[in-house]
Amino acid sequence: MREAPWGVDPRIALARARLREREDPDASLRELLAIEASSARIPVLRRVAGFDAVGLLDRLGRYREAFDLATRLHAELTPRADPVEGVALVVGLPRSGTTLLEQMLDRHPEISGIGEYEGINRIVGDLLSICAWPRRTASLARDAAQRVQARYVDGARSIARPGARVTFDKTLRAWRYLPAVAAVLPGATCLSVARDPRDAAISTFLSYFHPITDGWTASLASIRRVHESERALVPRALEVLGISHERLVYERFVDAPRVHVERVLARLGLAMDDAVLAPAANRRAVFTLSHGQVRKPINRSSIGRWQNYAFAFDGSWDALAAAHDAARG
Repeated sequence: MREAPWGVDPRIALARARLREREDPDASLRELLAIEASSARIPVLRRVAGFDAVGLLDRLGRYREAFDLATRLHAELTPRADPVEGVALVVGLPRSGTTLLEQMLDRHPEISGIGEYEGINRIVGDLLSICAWPRRTASLARDAAQRVQARYVDGARSIARPGARVTFDKTLRAWRYLPAVAAVLPGATCLSVARDPRDAAISTFLSYFHPITDGWTASLASIRRVHESERALVPRALEVLGISHERLVYERFVDAPRVHVERVLARLGLAMDDAVLAPAANRRAVFTLSHGQVRKPINRSSIGRWQNYAFAFDGSWDALAAAHDAARG
């Protein structure tokens, strides 16, 4: 008689191994290890059976074996792409000083700004195509992560200045996709830039952005909600995900550019070069809304611009502004 379909379900073998522990722990252990060894195509089953075996070894007092098995399972079953070197990304909203930062860093002989590279969108598209975004990013198979990583890195380096060790991606999408950055680009450095939300908001509202992809820029109320989300999510995400990062407050940055750019360069493992203090001398073309501002020496002229439009801001902005003022010190 043919065995019923449920009888060949691999989970049945796991249930039997668990039940057998009561009568014959050694036999149960052998079965759990056999399931772990034969379940390469079912990662979840392999992980469950393996850690069941770890627990059984612990209950049997075989502590060294339990520890060694857990170590192997973590190493083999925790998906990780290889760390990348020389990859830096901005984390910030439009009109927050990201172009100034890029033009400064691009003046360093070992850093190449690559503009608003579409690589982050491509990463998310690739993850979507294998049903890994957003809920399965943490269980992304290593070989899949490596393929997605290679597409990003190869593309970034293909448009970087020859000889540069570091690419600086000024995309304004990275803050939305930090879990994808952590999974696909471990080792990358994120540079978080924050400006007075009212200055950034009025500058955004008075500028052209795509009405579909950036429809949130159509009102100060929606701009405020996006800023609230970014301020709440980004600092926590950078810490929890273990992403190497530096946080920059725009007003402090333009007041003491040397101090803060030295900190950024140290994070990137690079020595200070005074050329970065003269972004206006950068001959690289700028295609962002800040193309005019970054052709001037570093200055404070845009700080407090929102006050010309104070009539448009109500008390709903107070909490955001207070939090930023605290960061400015």
